Amino acid sequence: MTDSAGGGRRLGRPAGLPHGGAGTRRHRAIVGAVTGAAAVLAAWIFAATISGGAAAMSAAAAPASGSATSASASAAGSGGLRLEIWDAGAARIAHTRQVTSGERFTLRHVHSVTHRPVKETFSVTADGIAMEELWFDTFGANLPAGPERIGDVTTTFLVEDGGYRVLHHGRLMPTVPLLAGRPHVNHELFFADGVRLRLLDLVAPSTSVELRVAAG
Repeated sequence: MTDSAGGGRRLGRPAGLPHGGAGTRRHRAIVGAVTGAAAVLAAWIFAATISGGAAAMSAAAAPASGSATSASASAAGSGGLRLEIWDAGAARIAHTRQVTSGERFTLRHVHSVTHRPVKETFSVTADGIAMEELWFDTFGANLPAGPERIGDVTTTFLVEDGGYRVLHHGRLMPTVPLLAGRPHVNHELFFADGVRLRLLDLVAPSTSVELRVAAG
């Protein structure tokens, strides 16, 4: 190597750098040992970093898993449910009864135009009321004539048992709003334990009511 300022004068060997022979071999051995130790140290640091990163990711994932488990445990261990009939006009609960998740009940009434029976079957969930199916035997106002797309659910329209059965596949409804019909319409709720509730025994005709599920 030349010194550009010295007109080609060769630079001397840096002080302390051993010349050839045994000194050179010792120097190379020392350099090799240091290089090897540095490589081992670098590998150890890399492994520790990867291990730490994996641990950090596991720790970050753990709360989400724990939260899901806690939520499931909370839902499983929560108290019972109530089906409420809410009188919107008077802002009061007209009736309440204990129910269980998955329990079904039927709302029946007489169609105001066709004067034929209509039955709607619902099930209870912790998130609201799910509509399961609709049955009628004569087409009329507000009754479907075939499959429908409602939200993200497509109904199944069946012709059977002398009538029309429309499956709603558990379509979730936060509440079921309806207008309590006059005596000839006669809205009634039927439960699996044999209980029957007539809406006009609870509210006045043409009252806006909601069927809803509450915890407790």
